[in-house]
Amino acid sequence: MAPRNLRTFKALTSDILEEVCFLLPARVGLEEEPAAQTITVHIACGNTTDLYLEFDARLAKVITGNFLGKSDEETSIDSTMVTSSIMEIGNMVGGNYMNALDMPPDTHLSPPEIVESPWSDARERVHYSIATDTIFAEGYPIHLMLVEHLL
Repeated sequence: MAPRNLRTFKALTSDILEEVCFLLPARVGLEEEPAAQTITVHIACGNTTDLYLEFDARLAKVITGNFLGKSDEETSIDSTMVTSSIMEIGNMVGGNYMNALDMPPDTHLSPPEIVESPWSDARERVHYSIATDTIFAEGYPIHLMLVEHLL
């Protein structure tokens, strides 16, 4: 199930970034410089699925600027605004993911939360199916992790 669900997660995330944030799904245009800082949002879809999106902090600021109608160069964009914007992206992705998979109506979407990177400890989990992928927006990578609990 994970590969199909990962494709859904990936497609929904790409669509939201393009349609809501006005970001092009481009892999080129950015020098091969690793992110100095990242911001990761976690969303739980009921008790069965966890979604993680890890953004380069520079892209997170671009997203925030697009939400606010400001240039990401403007100094008035602070870290609280960036955190709120990324959490809202997580909320949109999580809600759309639940709808796309036709999850039962009593399945609750957790409030999005900013977490430390889950990449290292998630691989140590047992009784979970973990799938990862990377998409690009404006040349920046966005790392996706889908964790499905095996019942």
